[in-house]
Amino acid sequence: MTKLISFESAQAALKPHYQKFWSVIDSAWNDWQQLPPNLLTIASTRSRASVVHDFMVARANELVSVDGTIRSVYHRFMFALVIETSAGFIALRLKKLNEDGLSKSQPTQQVKDFQEQVTIEGIGAAHHLEVGYVLNHAQTAIQSIDMVCPSGLNSVFWKAEITPMSIDGRVDDLLGGSDPQTSNDLGFTVKRRDIGDAGNAATGTD
Repeated sequence: MTKLISFESAQAALKPHYQKFWSVIDSAWNDWQQLPPNLLTIASTRSRASVVHDFMVARANELVSVDGTIRSVYHRFMFALVIETSAGFIALRLKKLNEDGLSKSQPTQQVKDFQEQVTIEGIGAAHHLEVGYVLNHAQTAIQSIDMVCPSGLNSVFWKAEITPMSIDGRVDDLLGGSDPQTSNDLGFTVKRRDIGDAGNAATGTD
């Protein structure tokens, strides 16, 4: 396993990209909800996750077309965004997550390597993160959009929530908080949510 990237280093490196990640995932969920009602009704949870993932990939590829610091990689059926940052190249998988920050994947050797932070030839990133959505208990809406640093299969080094800030500089109450922020611009805050360290936050605008 390579050295795990700290929460602070990751957030400093990815500060310009908070809005992009959030928008890719939020837009993909909205794309899903725009499908015909009869399809939404009969789709299994597995089908829903697959279709939303396809929408996330499509939205991510739109992002790549306008941002030269980000490239998309398909490697042995794994899709990742690879971002050039001050902390080196960071690869992100787009996933459905549970409340503990864990993603459900077939435990292939490649997935195992990704989550254990083993450098994967063909992706070539120094650090691996996952960013994705957590659904509410009714499975009807996104509860949070989180970023996670995996440290092995079913193991998380840290996780954080990406939340849009309202114009007046406060986190939108409807999206899970009302903490005052220092910025008066429309931006995003990334707050660490793992047990024992929920107070660490980084903010940025894009």
